[in-house]
Amino acid sequence: MTSSPTDAIATLRIEIKYIEPLIWRRIAVRTSMNLMALHRVIQATMGWLDYHLWEFVVDERKYGIPDPDRPHVKNGATTQLATILASGMTEFGYVYDFGD
Repeated sequence: MTSSPTDAIATLRIEIKYIEPLIWRRIAVRTSMNLMALHRVIQATMGWLDYHLWEFVVDERKYGIPDPDRPHVKNGATTQLATILASGMTEFGYVYDFGD
């Protein structure tokens, strides 16, 4: 039996910057999931309640919820994790709660 690209799994390490001691989690997710779904997984993993704005930052590109006030943000619901990883990216940012 061969696996398809939609069956591929990525193991991600999530670290919260600027906090001592370091808080981190390791998760395994399907690379076929979109960034909106990944956001939801991160929220659940960290025990957060999705009350704040968020975005992924990948090589200076921002992905999140489309907003006319932020036209530079690409739609996270239409971008798969596999697309990010296929570009060779091994590290990218997730910003949650822009006020803090």
